[in-house]
Amino acid sequence: MTLINLTEKYLSSFNPPPYERIRTVFGLDYYWASSLSAIENFKENPPKKKSKLNFKPSAYIIIENLEVKNLSFSLLEIKDMTMRKIAFWMESDLPILNSLYYLRAKKEFGLNKESYVLVPLVLLQYWQNDEEGLLAIRLLDKRTKPKKEKKSLKDKILELLPEFSSSFT
Repeated sequence: MTLINLTEKYLSSFNPPPYERIRTVFGLDYYWASSLSAIENFKENPPKKKSKLNFKPSAYIIIENLEVKNLSFSLLEIKDMTMRKIAFWMESDLPILNSLYYLRAKKEFGLNKESYVLVPLVLLQYWQNDEEGLLAIRLLDKRTKPKKEKKSLKDKILELLPEFSSSFT
């Protein structure tokens, strides 16, 4: 059950330009989790940064090889070998875009109510609340390389994954 702060690792391992350092101060941290049960570490040690949406401690979590099952329009069940969790779909903060992205992902990954679908890479957002953390699915990815030449901060952080995943599996 490993949970690694990729943002801190990125800042300490590379020498990012000043604008990226500023973005990491104001944005949420990215974590890599070896399993869903690793997220339970946030109950004792909540994320340091707060969401601008609800002002609760929050972080982005990258998990590989999760099984996803559609429960209703924006509610999904995610599971791995360690546990099952309920997550809601929230790829965009704008409702109309969120619905379009959900329909696209449903078609692309074959999400359905009858069976689980294995998704190679899932980006979750975690919010700490009083009793239990809430999870939102921010991105489902097939691990294809980005087509754009200029890499975003998220793309650079995702490039760290093979280094971590091979040492913790």
